[in-house]
Parts: sequence; structure tokens; C-alpha cells
Amino acid sequence: MNRLAVYGWDEDEPRLLDALQRDALFTLAAVGDRHASALVRARAATGRPCYQHALEMFRTARYDAALLATSEGAMQAAQAASTAGAAVLLLGTCADGATIVEASEAALRARVPFALMRPRLQQAGLVFLLNLAASDAGWRPRFLDLSIAAPTGATELSRDAIALANRLMQTTPSSVIGAALGDDELEGCDTVTAELRYTEVRLATLRARTSRVERVTIFAECPLGELELHAEGGTATLTMSLRDGRSETSRLTDGDLFAAEAQRATRVIAGDASDALFAPRDGSTLLALERSILTAQVALVEEPSSRSHLVLMEGHAVAPSRPLGHLRLVGV
Repeated sequence: MNRLAVYGWDEDEPRLLDALQRDALFTLAAVGDRHASALVRARAATGRPCYQHALEMFRTARYDAALLATSEGAMQAAQAASTAGAAVLLLGTCADGATIVEASEAALRARVPFALMRPRLQQAGLVFLLNLAASDAGWRPRFLDLSIAAPTGATELSRDAIALANRLMQTTPSSVIGAALGDDELEGCDTVTAELRYTEVRLATLRARTSRVERVTIFAECPLGELELHAEGGTATLTMSLRDGRSETSRLTDGDLFAAEAQRATRVIAGDASDALFAPRDGSTLLALERSILTAQVALVEEPSSRSHLVLMEGHAVAPSRPLGHLRLVGV
């Protein structure tokens, strides 16, 4: 049984943690959060050791995997957990582009398993389309129109939309242009739109918006034909239309999305699956989307690469002062 350390406590959304304990046989070892009020609730709910200083938890607690469920300090948490030899499970809706890139690279450097957790992508219709695109290049879209709506922030939804588009297209876009509507362009928006352009004359348009009802709609024009998906209320209707005029419509019903994602995490930890390919691609695309939203310009997508970083783990920055000497860094 794997011991799990959780960084970022949210008592209103316990479904993934419950699934990891129930369906993937994880046992909760410790909880970390920067906010004291969250730790009081976590202690009352779990009875487990709680830490306000997350690095202390990652350095002293005994655990086999770390679930990172907040964007605050997630990069440092991923580095600390991977350095301790633990598998890193990063909740995708809480992670911006930089966090995904840094966390995946930290896991790669430490040679520990890394999973980018996205329960929404376990919907039955989406799983079918993802498997189809992965196994047959003829069903990889030349044009993709994707819309996701749900009772949550559009920023979180756009992160799942980018991940879904990358897996369907099976390649990295060359550029992104995006826009957002809401109180905060990156974190508090109600609507996000994006256009992903590819060097192979391919195009994806994405829309994510806050809504009372969760709904996913997809239209994909592919070399072998067209795909249309409408998913709502746990049921998806999928129509496949071939070039010769034949078409077929199917209905697919969702299972437990969180249980399926928890079981996938166990396969990643066991070495039978990996997010090493798509996680850096998602991060780089999200970084480009964030730049485009802030600048209102087309942003190029930089290919992810493994590189060394110097990160402030503890302490704080100070004002410039007179030179005090030299710093020599050897072999990180």
C-alpha cells in the first residue's frame, strides 16, 4: 500500500483523494497547506499530521507519493517530493504552464514517476476519441473545434481543454492566440478562447466557459472522415462519418471518473504508464496561451526541454546591496 502526502487541502473537492484511497489503495500519511485554517479542517477530517511549511512535510514525513492539489508553491513542492524519491501526482486543473513544466522536469531529473491528474479526461466519449487518435493517424484531426463548459473557473477548464487538444492532435502546436473575459485575465475569468496553429496546416479552436451544466462538444475533421461528440450528464453521443457517406452513432456512458484516474495513477507509479510525453507539451502550450492572453498577441510555443534551474526553496529576496563575495555552484 502506497503512503500519500497531500499538498493543498480542499474539503469541498475530496473526490480524487477519496478515489486514491478507495480504488488505488493509497493511505493518507500527511497533509500540507500554507493556510492555517485549511490545516485545522484537514486535521479534523483526517486526524493525520498536518504541516504549514510544506518543505518540512516533504523532508520529514514518510510517504511514497505526493498529490499536489494547489498552485501555491507547487513547483517547489514537486522538487522536494521528487528529491525524496516519491512519485509526483500533479492535479492538472490547479497547475499553470510553468508549474507543469517544472514539476515534470523535476520528476525526470530525479527519475521518479510523474502523473498529471485530469479526471475530466476519463469521460467515456473522450477516452474513446483519445484511444482512436493514438492508434490511428487517420482519425487525428486536421481541424478541431472543442468546447468545454462546467460549474468551475474557465482557467481550470482551459487547462483540460489544452490537454485534450494535444492528445487528439498528437503533436505540439507552433503558435497560440488566446483571449479571456472576466475579472482576472488568468485566474478569475469566466470565458477563455484559444486558437492553436500547427506547422502541418492543422488548426484547433478551443472554448472554455463557466456554466451551471457540465458539457463537452467536439467536432473533428480528419483524413478518414468527421467526428462529432456531445457529452452531458454522464452520457456521450458520438457520430463517426466516413468519406464514403457511411455514418454510425453510438452512446457511451461514463463510469467513475475519479476512480479511473486513481487507477491510472497506480499504473504510472508501477511503470506501466507515463505522462512524460504529454505533460511538458501541455505546459509549453499553456505558457504560450498565458502569454498571448496577457499581451493580446500571437505567442510561439517553445518546445519543452530538460534544463537545470536554481530555485529559492526557503527564505526571501532582499534589496540590492554591496558585493559580499562570490558564489560557486558545482554539480546540481
